Amino acid sequence: MSTTNSSIIKDFLRPGLNSVVTYNDNRKPICMQIFKKQNSTQNFEIDAEVAMFGLGRSKAEGSGITYDTMQETFKTIYLNRAYGIGSIITHEAIQDNLYKKMFPTQSEGLRNSMEQLMEVNAASVFNNAFDTNYPIGDALPLISTAHLLGNGSTQSNGVSVAVGLNEVAVQDFSTQIKKMRAASGLFDNIAPRRFIVPEELAYNATRLLQSQYRPATANNDIAVIPGMNLVPEGCISWRYLTNPTAWFIQTDAPVGFQFFDREALNFSTHEDVDTRSIKVTAYQRYSFGVTNPRAIVGTSGVA
Repeated sequence: MSTTNSSIIKDFLRPGLNSVVTYNDNRKPICMQIFKKQNSTQNFEIDAEVAMFGLGRSKAEGSGITYDTMQETFKTIYLNRAYGIGSIITHEAIQDNLYKKMFPTQSEGLRNSMEQLMEVNAASVFNNAFDTNYPIGDALPLISTAHLLGNGSTQSNGVSVAVGLNEVAVQDFSTQIKKMRAASGLFDNIAPRRFIVPEELAYNATRLLQSQYRPATANNDIAVIPGMNLVPEGCISWRYLTNPTAWFIQTDAPVGFQFFDREALNFSTHEDVDTRSIKVTAYQRYSFGVTNPRAIVGTSGVA
């Protein structure tokens, strides 16, 4: 069990200390811009997709109307997992510290650890998006060219050959999004919202979003991405995305990226009776995931 004692913080026990460097992470979590937060009161939550009715049929004079059925196609289970971290500091280290005002509190450090863990867990939905070992509700990776529909057909939210972040690829994805179909096989009403990219692609994404003319060409054509407002909410660059070439376009599809908050971040402090050391723990329960694959299109990109 790791314990902060006097020998570990010896410079805080004697005169002469000028300043303390710890961390500076005061940005709000990016994941909360991407995932929709919902409060949870259970061990797990279930989202189910339902295929509604297919296309209407022609009816001959005097004949009966054709009937269709609704059916559940697949379900997504969100298991609320527990996360935590703690710190112990000895009574002597607290009492002999000459720089208590400069010394970072345990709860501040633990909060930073838990908030960054939340970002890592949320980003793993994207980092594992192409991995068959991390299927979503229809038993396929989040990004797949063969997502199943209730009528037996399939549709894609990816590409068969990875492509880089460029104007043509964005146009193709935009068209693909607007032609997406619901579980019934009928057209859905979905539009692109924003880029989600690693920090390495943020600069290129900005060029595509703001160039007046076609970027990276000698042509004098207008830039259609800003001209047609194809990606109206701009770009989120996320340092927790591990693939420097992968990029995504989030859509406005409903019941997409979900964050179930089972127990909000909380802290507990108590003094050990025998040692008089102070123990502080941080604890949280939640789950991240995606129910509707129409909420995203993406590619692993090219170097």
